[in-house]
Amino acid sequence: MEILHETKSLGDRLYYLLELRRNQWKKKDELRKIQVKRLKAIVRYAYDHVPYYHRLFDSVEFKPEDLRFQEDLRRIPITTKLNMKENFSGFLAVGTDQSRYTSCWTSGSTGIPLNFLVDRETTRFSQSFHLNG
Repeated sequence: MEILHETKSLGDRLYYLLELRRNQWKKKDELRKIQVKRLKAIVRYAYDHVPYYHRLFDSVEFKPEDLRFQEDLRRIPITTKLNMKENFSGFLAVGTDQSRYTSCWTSGSTGIPLNFLVDRETTRFSQSFHLNG
């Protein structure tokens, strides 16, 4: 089982590395379109599945379909470390199995140590980013 996990992990890292290398040559307008498309998907997911963001968006009468350009994000209040610390469970997507994530903490150098969860895919992407140098 460990070998299968490592093979999938390596495959994921190579996929992300190739995607990063491909994207570096795209034109600015093309990258902007990709970014907005992905941003819309993230905002929609956050609204539909993450209680904190659902409440936050509703509090400023922002709906995911209102997002057309990156600049539209200015309507959403900035989420602070204190918001995250005080509402940790509200940041977890509904149905999240916490056992599938690694719990991490910031050092607290700003006076507020912050607990956060990291999934395997994020770890693999981060490792690919560092491989790309």
